[in-house]
Amino acid sequence: MARAAGFVLWTLAVGGAWLCVRPFLSAGGRLRGGARTLSFWSRGLCRLLGLRIAAQGPLAAARPRLIASNHIGYLDVIVLSSIAPALFVSKDDLAGWPVLGPLGKSVGTLFLDRARPRAVAEVAAGMQRAFAAGESVIVFPEGTTTRGETVEAFHTALFEPALRASVAVQGTLLAYAPRSSRDPADMAAWTGDAAFVPHLYRLFRGRGLDVRAVFQPQGAASTDRRAAANQVRDWMTETLGTLGKGKGVDDPAPSGRRFKRTAARFSLPRAGDRIFR
Repeated sequence: MARAAGFVLWTLAVGGAWLCVRPFLSAGGRLRGGARTLSFWSRGLCRLLGLRIAAQGPLAAARPRLIASNHIGYLDVIVLSSIAPALFVSKDDLAGWPVLGPLGKSVGTLFLDRARPRAVAEVAAGMQRAFAAGESVIVFPEGTTTRGETVEAFHTALFEPALRASVAVQGTLLAYAPRSSRDPADMAAWTGDAAFVPHLYRLFRGRGLDVRAVFQPQGAASTDRRAAANQVRDWMTETLGTLGKGKGVDDPAPSGRRFKRTAARFSLPRAGDRIFR
């Protein structure tokens, strides 16, 4: 299959080039280069997988920043990285994957094992280093993936490093919709015990996805991590309800980078939708 071959070749080409350059960079250069390498790789994958992205709302003008997003599946990393070069906090499961695990480590992904008492502190220290180097960090505070119908309760610990560093905190809401009615409504969702390779194969066979990435206009104003997390989650929940009704989201005057709006309407998957049609 052409898409599968393209995925492998593109990953090996970009990853191989990065691994050749990385040893000659300083610690800060590795963080900056890793974020931009991941972004470059992600933009290529968006084309390869047929992801048509409409980013809406302003990115925070300040850099670095903490971007907190809802979590539907591994495509979230590709989509967000293609828009805003940044480092990611990921579950430690990914670290053990062949090829993608080592490459993730090499570009500066911070792996979090919640079963270890010191893990959050270690990731927080990594986030502080990223902020000090001027790099943004993207987290998925739900700590799990969903089908995109709800926003689960947040783990708030990873908001603390950003607030201590006086870094802007901004929410992002992602929504996916297949462009063909022949594809499953929740094609992007990677939940439960779904295996990676069959899910990726389904994406390769699909006819593409429309993706909407909505950025929180004002960000979180509080300096308390729980209050900041609640502000982001409340905004996500309200925005999700608006998108679920097929309405657009109003953009205020931009405070930073602004993206082209889209007229696409989204029908979010519901609990009763069939996975395969």
